[in-house]
Amino acid sequence: MVDNPLAHRLGHIEQLPTIPPLVAESLRLLGEPNASATQIAQFIERDQALTARLLRVANSPLYGFPRRISTVRLAISLLGNEAVRQILVAAALYDLVTVKSGVQWERELFWHYCLYCAVAARSFARRVGYRRAGEAFTAALLHDLGVLLMAAYLPAEYTAVVRHQQYSGCSRLEAEQLVIGTTHAQLGAWLAEQWNLPPSLVAALAYHHTADPPPVTEQSGHGVPPPLNQLAQPLTALVATAEYLAHWKGLRRWSAEETLQSPLYLPDPLWQLYLACELIEPTGEPTSTLDAEVEAAYHCLAEALW
Repeated sequence: MVDNPLAHRLGHIEQLPTIPPLVAESLRLLGEPNASATQIAQFIERDQALTARLLRVANSPLYGFPRRISTVRLAISLLGNEAVRQILVAAALYDLVTVKSGVQWERELFWHYCLYCAVAARSFARRVGYRRAGEAFTAALLHDLGVLLMAAYLPAEYTAVVRHQQYSGCSRLEAEQLVIGTTHAQLGAWLAEQWNLPPSLVAALAYHHTADPPPVTEQSGHGVPPPLNQLAQPLTALVATAEYLAHWKGLRRWSAEETLQSPLYLPDPLWQLYLACELIEPTGEPTSTLDAEVEAAYHCLAEALW
């Protein structure tokens, strides 16, 4: 996935990006069926900033509760574990994007791009009957983690990639492969493995730019309706769709690709499903209804979180 010299170098970098222990433990508890809202709240409340973010989202128009939510425990009970998980992962990624950077790059734009992709993937998942919509949100939020890793911890290589891309006019993916011998997709998957993220998420990071990826059993099974269950990687396809939509919205400018040059995993059965569900126009643009839905949810979440 990542060649030995580069993996060796990354392995010796002190303080590689990590999910904060408090967030990691909270995420673990949110996945425990027997964990109570009180137990989870006790962990989250140790971080005042995280507590404030969660309560801002709970009281935002995104959910529209008739009364004010004043405690983390009540927020967890009303929002549900999956929604809280999404908020915590978004908060952790925001901190990673904004805290450290080895080069000058469009960090804020990249952050908004990640959040938009997450909301878009969740919307597509819900519209096509993919039951694990929260998983689609998390995968899309983190899918370009390798870009962050390269910009923050491999600044010389990142700068060389951007320069080669500017001079040659090639895609970001081609420039990365030529300059460092791997891509941000592979770098992101490598970091996801270091974080012990589920194989389904690791695959989404690794293969969203692969036109014909290998089957991943962790992305099939319960909660995957036809024709998505016929795809090699249905979760990865939803993530790739979200990137496609983000490029259409102009949020992928950090990639320096005016047109979408890097390949995406958008198999024909998926595209036909989008057309049948009236999510995508024959021209390739999202329908006005879907565009408005994603835009509203994205802006509401962005404003509530920060």
